[in-house]
This record gives sequence, structure tokens and C-alpha cells, in this order.
Amino acid sequence: MSIRVAVLGTLSMGCVTQNIQFDLPEDFPPSVESSPRALHPIHEVVRVEDVEPTGDGGGSSQEIRLEVEVRDPNLDQRLQFKVFLDFNAADPLGARVIYEGSIPPSGALVRPVSVTLPRVVVASPGCHRLEMFVSGGFQPAPRNREPAFEGDLGSATWWVASGPSPVDMTRCP
Repeated sequence: MSIRVAVLGTLSMGCVTQNIQFDLPEDFPPSVESSPRALHPIHEVVRVEDVEPTGDGGGSSQEIRLEVEVRDPNLDQRLQFKVFLDFNAADPLGARVIYEGSIPPSGALVRPVSVTLPRVVVASPGCHRLEMFVSGGFQPAPRNREPAFEGDLGSATWWVASGPSPVDMTRCP
């Protein structure tokens, strides 16, 4: 993509224009992959057998740790991420963000990201879907699942089986 700028100069005879062409740096979308050390890799079902409240109002003593590597060739770009729970396509504007944050530029192609969620977010028995979206920016609510710029989005999905086995994974949201 290039931008043309007309430079106007005033001379005694009139107006002179000159086209100057600038090449904008290409903005590549990020990609999200499991960290090699992830306890819950993207391609495996996360099992949550029981959730024990701590009794102090602080939720559960158990946690779900999501560890990913975000690859982005835009080394100097600050990225944002959002974690969604049980997105319902029938109600796309009701996306529930349960965690969000930013990923500072690091000068490296790969940036590690770790998110720790209390297991109580998936305490209701059944199948749950956790999604992490990563972008240079997002649309404001209620379109907060969409990137600010079309195509600038990386994502990862975890399926969570919560409750006593067996959990019917065919009824996932």
C-alpha cells in the first residue's frame, strides 16, 4: 500500500505539485501457538474434575494456566489479548470477556504469554470453550471480538470438560 502526497509550492507563476510516494510498513497478523511447556496445550481437552471454593470469597484454590507463544513479525507493535468464555454465535454481541491484557513489544518474533484463570469460571458441569484472541487492537464493545483492522487477529481455543466424568463434549457451546 502506498500513499501519494501532493506538495504545493507557491511560485510567482502559480502552483507546483510534486507526487511523493511513501510505502507503509505491512502489518502482519499475529499467530497463537501452545507453549512447549504448557500444562494445557491447545490441542488437548482441559479436565476440571472438581472445584473447591477457598471459603474466603476469593474463588477457587485451583487454577487453569493458559500458556502460549504469540508470533508476530511486527516486532515493535504492542498487542492486546482477550480471553472469552462460552461464546454463543446466536448472540455474537454478548461475548463475555473474562480476562484481557496487553503484550508489550519485545523486539523478538516470539512473545510468551501466560494467563492464569480461577477454575470457578468453568465450574458449571459440562463442556466449556475458552478462546484467546490476539490483535494490535479491538473494536469497542459490543463488537469486542473483532480486530480494529480486518484480518489482524490470531486465536487459540481450549475445550474444557468440567465435572465428573464422562462429560458430553458434543454439547459444547
